[in-house]
Amino acid sequence: MESFEVTDARGRKLRGGKIRVVDQAKLMAAVGPDNVENRPFMNLVLAAACVTFVGERPVHFPTSLREIYDRIDLLDEDGLKAINDHMQSVEGSAQTEAEAREFAKN
Repeated sequence: MESFEVTDARGRKLRGGKIRVVDQAKLMAAVGPDNVENRPFMNLVLAAACVTFVGERPVHFPTSLREIYDRIDLLDEDGLKAINDHMQSVEGSAQTEAEAREFAKN
């Protein structure tokens, strides 16, 4: 996933992009070792953290657990659903392309 723009059910335009590895490490440090093992929670965290704009308003990268919770609260269910739907479609496209390349080899 490079950069993206999606519109959630409330009509908000959400823009974001791929989270760099160093920023993923910062998120893991912020949430703590117990939460890192909680896959559903980390999916929320990663979806929320990849957003850089809500509408025309820039949002900074969250660096603490409180900022992560604030971002999840800002996006709420509608925003997180739009982001997750986009991520799943990108992953599905990548998997389909990989399968097509593998089939072409045979």
